[in-house]
Amino acid sequence: MAVKVFISYSWDSDVHKEWVASLCNTLRSTYGIEAKADNFLNVSNLNKMMVQEISSNEKIILVVTKAYTEKADSFKDGVGYETELLINKIRENENSIIVIKKENCKLPFYIANFKYIDFIKGAIQDNLDELVRRINGIVTYKLAELNSNPRKVVSHEVKDILDMDVDDLIPDLKEYTVSDLDNFVAVTFAEMIDSLKGLFEKTKQKNANFDYHSSVKNVTEGSFISFDQSRKTVEVHYFRLLKNGNEVYRYKLWCNNAMGRGAIYGVQTRLYESDALNSYSFYAIFNFSDKQKKMEISVPMSFSVQKQAENGKDLAKIIFNEMKPYMERQV
Repeated sequence: MAVKVFISYSWDSDVHKEWVASLCNTLRSTYGIEAKADNFLNVSNLNKMMVQEISSNEKIILVVTKAYTEKADSFKDGVGYETELLINKIRENENSIIVIKKENCKLPFYIANFKYIDFIKGAIQDNLDELVRRINGIVTYKLAELNSNPRKVVSHEVKDILDMDVDDLIPDLKEYTVSDLDNFVAVTFAEMIDSLKGLFEKTKQKNANFDYHSSVKNVTEGSFISFDQSRKTVEVHYFRLLKNGNEVYRYKLWCNNAMGRGAIYGVQTRLYESDALNSYSFYAIFNFSDKQKKMEISVPMSFSVQKQAENGKDLAKIIFNEMKPYMERQV
């Protein structure tokens, strides 16, 4: 059921009255709020109208200007009469009052400590959305659900002071195997695909004219050499990006060790319709660093430029940035 709202304001000028009328109509036509203001009501007794509207509506929006504050503080004219009614309204339910600041001025004395929406700054759309959240009792930020399996945080162990002097002498003898590299590539690839889909979903939420389709296909490739020699197919992920219903980009991603080491490959498929995996425009190489004692990911951008990545999320950002110019191009 639509929330009933009354807008209180001062008759500063015809331009200001028109702005209030426009606000009222926007709340009704765009947001489904049953908003009213006195310039839409054909009444002869304004005082009676004020009593009826302030007492019967669930929310009262105060559009504060310098003139509104002066009249409220001095109990002058219609705003002054409304002030007496609003003071009683606040005693009953202060959450029924929503304050908008339309000019750079102080607030009336009786709402001096109220939180207000500043319509002087920011985008009008954002301000309207915040106003409607206040009207409907919706918080600005949604609390995340509690994790049923929370991350465990423990205290750091303090070493014996005698052991601290010899820690640097003890070598790290960990050795990574081909299987370790295989697992690292597989985990990174899965994280990269999930992160890419997340970026596309956020792009879709922000842009109504954007959409994407993703699919997975097991491709048999005769020249393919996998980490696991028993595996005969490659899992290839395909992405189609659309803007205004028109396809603007196709991309496919897969991983193998055709170069003799772990790697992830990608290629724009507008000109590569086949499932052949012998061409690529993007690749990430996986190595084990003896010096750092960890897995490393290198992304050669050209013969002279190379980027480093820590995980699949980093790779997804690199790929997404390569796709952005095609998404932003005029269709």
